[in-house]
Amino acid sequence: MGLTLRQLATNPLFAVGVLIRVLMLLFAAPVVQSKWFVPFLREALVHPSIDPWSTHLAYGGDPMGFPYGPVMYLLHAPLVWLGDIIDRSVGTDCYAGIGFGLTILGLDIGCLLLLEKLLRVPAHRLLLPYWLSPIVIYVCYWHGQTDMVPVYLLLASLYFLQRLRVGYAGAALALAMAAKLSMLLPLPFLCVYFLRNKRIRWGLGRFLASAIGGFLLLQGPYLLSPGVHRMVLQSPEIQKVYRVAISIGENHSVYILPLTYLLLVYIAWRIGRMSFDLMFAFLGMSFFLVLLLAPASIGWFLWTVPFLVAHQVAGGTASLLLVTGFSALLIGFHLVNSTGAYLRWLDLDLAGPLWQGTAASGRHLQSLWLTSMTAVGGVLSLRMLREGVQRNDYYRLSRRPLAIGIAGDSGSGKDTLNRALAGLFGDDSVVNVSGDDYHLWDRHAAMWRAITHLNPQANDLMAFSRDVLSLMDGKPILCRHYDHKAGRFTKASVVQNNDVILVSGLHALYVPALGDRFDVQIFLAMNEDLRRYFKIRRDVHERGHDLANVRELIERRRADTERFINPQESMAGLVFSLEPTNPDQLELLRAEEPALHLRVRIRRALYWDRLVRVLIGLCGLHVDIEMLGPSEGVTLMIDGEIGREDIALAASRLIPQVEELLAVEPQWEDNMMGIMQLITLFHLTEEIRSRAAE
Repeated sequence: MGLTLRQLATNPLFAVGVLIRVLMLLFAAPVVQSKWFVPFLREALVHPSIDPWSTHLAYGGDPMGFPYGPVMYLLHAPLVWLGDIIDRSVGTDCYAGIGFGLTILGLDIGCLLLLEKLLRVPAHRLLLPYWLSPIVIYVCYWHGQTDMVPVYLLLASLYFLQRLRVGYAGAALALAMAAKLSMLLPLPFLCVYFLRNKRIRWGLGRFLASAIGGFLLLQGPYLLSPGVHRMVLQSPEIQKVYRVAISIGENHSVYILPLTYLLLVYIAWRIGRMSFDLMFAFLGMSFFLVLLLAPASIGWFLWTVPFLVAHQVAGGTASLLLVTGFSALLIGFHLVNSTGAYLRWLDLDLAGPLWQGTAASGRHLQSLWLTSMTAVGGVLSLRMLREGVQRNDYYRLSRRPLAIGIAGDSGSGKDTLNRALAGLFGDDSVVNVSGDDYHLWDRHAAMWRAITHLNPQANDLMAFSRDVLSLMDGKPILCRHYDHKAGRFTKASVVQNNDVILVSGLHALYVPALGDRFDVQIFLAMNEDLRRYFKIRRDVHERGHDLANVRELIERRRADTERFINPQESMAGLVFSLEPTNPDQLELLRAEEPALHLRVRIRRALYWDRLVRVLIGLCGLHVDIEMLGPSEGVTLMIDGEIGREDIALAASRLIPQVEELLAVEPQWEDNMMGIMQLITLFHLTEEIRSRAAE
C-alpha cells in the first residue's frame, strides 16, 4: 500500500491503462466536449467574465454548453486555455480538447491513489477493477463526460473523513457540490454517520460548517445569475429527477426517486451505529438508486465506480461476474444509443449513435436491454449493501450496547480495569454501573457489624440486575451513587444508556440471568498478597480509613470471599490474575507500582494462538502456555514490559476496524494493564463474531 506513481509505472496493467487513455486523448474527440464543454471554456477566454454562463448565453451560446458549477469551470479552464493558445499559434483545433482530457486523466490517477487508501488494499489489486474498468474508459475518454471531477472530490472528502480531518472533509465535499450539484446526495448519509457515532459526533458541526459554508461561498454568488439558473439549475439533467412519478390527482404527483432516497436515508438512520465501510456501502446504494429510478445520463454511472470497485475487491467470483455483466450491458446500450467521438488524424466520424431507427421491434429490444441492465444494477446495489453489512464486524457489534461485566474481591482492581476500558471507548460512549451503588446501607449503618459487603443479602441485587438489563435494552435508569469518601449515597439521578456498558462489582457475575447477557464476563482473581497490598494502599491512602480497621476487615471478610465471590470465577470467560514478580516489594506500601506478571485464563475461545503470536512476535513478551480441559480453555502466563504504543499496534493487527470501535484517541495503558485492555477487546470482538456466525 502507499505506492508512488513511479512504482505503479512498472506494473504492466497500469502501463496498459495509461496507453489506452493517452491514445484516446490524442485521437478521440468526444461529441459532448467538442460541441459543448470546450467551446464554452474557449469563449470564456475570448470574453472574460466573472459569470461565464450568462456571458455564454448573451453571445448566443447553447444552454447545454456547461451545466456545471464554478469548481468544474476552474479546474478545466487552465489546460483548455493553454491548449487553445497552442491551437491559435499553430492553426489547429485539437489541443484545447486534449487539455480538457488531460485534466480528467490527472484526476483519474488521483482516484486510483485515493481508492488505495480508502479501501486499504494494495494499488495493484485496483488495476483491473478500476484502472482497466471499461466504464471509466468509455465514460471519460470516449463519451467525454467530466464527472471524474466530482467523483475525485467526493473520494477526497471520504479520505479526510476516514482520518477524522473533518474540516478538510467538509471543504472537499463543498468543492464536489460546487462542481456538480448531484454531490449533494451523499450529505445526508454523512450526517447520519456522524450522528450515529458518538466518538465522532463532535465533528458534525465543523463538517457542516465547512461543507455548507464552502458550498455557499463558491456557488452562492452565482445562484442569482440568470445564466447559472438556466444552464445549471434548470438543466435537463436536474429535471430527470422528476421524470418517474405516480400521479395522485389532477395536479399532484409523488416523485419516486426523492421518495425512495428519503426512505434509504431513514434505513441508514435505523441501522444504528455505522462504521465507515457501512456508510460507504450506503453511498454506493444511493447512487445506484438514482441510476435505477431516473433516466440516467451515461456520466452518472461514473459515480458508482468506486463502490463497484470496493464490491469487487471484497467479493468473490459472483461480484466480478455481476460487475462485468453490468459494464457490458451499460456500454453496449450507450454505444447503440448515445453519441461517441470523432477520431482526429484518422478523419473517422464515429460521433453518432449506432442505432437511430424508429421501428417498434427495435424500441422493444432497446427497452428489454435497458430492463436487463436495470435488473443487474438492482441486484448489484442490494448485494453491495447486504455484503457490506454481513462483512462488517463493527455492524454486528453495534446492534445493541456492548456490555462488559467485571467481578472480583474488594481491592482486586475492578475499578482500575473499569477506568482503563472506559479510556479505550471514551467517556462519551460509556456508561458505568458500580455494584457499590446497590449496597443496602451506607457506611455508618449498624448492620455492617453483623454482615459484610460481600454477602449478597447486603446488596439489592434485584435492582442491580434490573438496571443493567434495562441499559442493555436501551432504556435509561434511575440510580443513586455511593460516595466512598463520605460513606453515603447521593440523591438518585437519571442514567442514560450508551454504546458501552461497563458493570463492575463484587457480585457482577453472581446472578446467572445477568451474567449470561454480558458480551464479556471478567473475573479478577488477583494474587492474595498483592490484593491485600492494593486494598490497604487504596483504603488507607485514598479513602482515609484506619490501617488496623482495614486489616481487621480483610480477615473478617475472608469466609464470605470464599463463599460468595470466588465461585463467580466459573462464570467468567476471562480470568485475570496479577501476580508480583518480586513478593518482597509488597512489604512496604510504596507509591510506585510493584513489578507484575499476568496470568490469564481464556475459556471457550479458539483465538488464543493468534493472540500469543502477536504478544511474542510483535510485543516481545514472554508467554507460557498451559492447556486445560475442553471446557476450561487455556492459561497464559505473560511476562515482560511493553509500552502503550506497541499495545495499540497489536490491537490494530488483531482486530479489524478497531479504530471504529474505540475513542478517537483511545487511552491505552502500559504493561500488564494494557495487556488486559488488549485481551478484553480482542475477546469481545471474537465472542460477538462467533455468536453472529452461530
